[in-house]
Amino acid sequence: MRKKLLCMLLASTMLCAAGTTVYAAEQPAAQAQAEVTDASGDEADAAVAEEAEILETEEDLDGASSTTAGQGTIDLSSISMSANTANPGDAITITCKTANTARLHFYYIYHTKDGVEKKFQTHTGTWDAKNGNTSTYDSSTGVWTIKMTIPSDATAETWKLYAIQMLDTQTEAKYSYVKDASTKTSWPTADLSKWNITVGNGGGRQVPFYSIKDNGGTWNGNTYVLNGKTVTDAFFFDGSYTYYLQADGTPMADRLTYHPDGIHIIYLDVYGHEVFTNFQYSESVGYTCYFDSNGYLYKDQITFMNDHPYYLNANGKMEDGGWFQFANGQDYGCANWDGTLVNNGWGYDPYGRVVFYQWNGMVARGLISDGVYYYNMDETDGHYLGQFPVQ
Repeated sequence: MRKKLLCMLLASTMLCAAGTTVYAAEQPAAQAQAEVTDASGDEADAAVAEEAEILETEEDLDGASSTTAGQGTIDLSSISMSANTANPGDAITITCKTANTARLHFYYIYHTKDGVEKKFQTHTGTWDAKNGNTSTYDSSTGVWTIKMTIPSDATAETWKLYAIQMLDTQTEAKYSYVKDASTKTSWPTADLSKWNITVGNGGGRQVPFYSIKDNGGTWNGNTYVLNGKTVTDAFFFDGSYTYYLQADGTPMADRLTYHPDGIHIIYLDVYGHEVFTNFQYSESVGYTCYFDSNGYLYKDQITFMNDHPYYLNANGKMEDGGWFQFANGQDYGCANWDGTLVNNGWGYDPYGRVVFYQWNGMVARGLISDGVYYYNMDETDGHYLGQFPVQ
């Protein structure tokens, strides 16, 4: 069977059969368990206790007393954010589409500057709007517009979106959730990491940008003089390269460092040239990174160069050591020594099992098809389980 699979030429890219609309869960098992009055045995008691703990956590999010599951749904593919990076005090706008939802909350985990872990909840309209956090709903389109303001006491870190909550009405606690895939829960789960927020150090600032063409002045390769003064603490473009001019006016060089905005990370090579749209090895961290068209370090992103996919992990390191797991904790891939991801269809995992490497380097999971057969790939790690013809 493996030989047959590996010899197949697929007519088109295989697609995972996974929808983007997540529906409300059935009534939580804990409620049904609680209605059984004569349950006995340690195993039954343990099961009830575990489900009750899950329910208690979910009720804490909303302060609700009812355990009745709601009918609210959210189309995850419709979620859009004005930014994934911000400093304390900045505002971010989220838009998304829902159905059967009167109130909507996004829940994040963050830490204060004194190390205290807190939960951040977006707010809905006049019902619970406060602290610069509001939302509006357009009934004609089903679109929510949510404004969230990063608290002033937030420290620099990545905020994790761990739950989205939908309530049926303004007053009754009939609710449903989508939880992050890393969460142990009885509710539906999905990869919510793409809507995480990177919060800067609060010391972010704007610095000027000068161009020899637009601003004039003189550049001797080491300092930039404009109107008789040496320019400092600024970005400068000499017509070919961009530099960051330090407090003494000289270019910062051979440095992986924070951008002055306090959020992004940039790289200045040994000549002081800022790196754009390219890979760069950094001796300070000991691995290769990628910097986008703005010069910002990629983290947990797939990028393509010369039609080959590459993956920059959660630390910004280019994967180049074989089999690895993506930062979402669910998907797997295999990276060659040069960082290119295996993406040419049928192959093997490190354990000798048949897998399918998709165009983006991710191993396919679930049900996929080439139009002739359906192939059942393990939901956890993507190894081949079986196949049946398309009817």
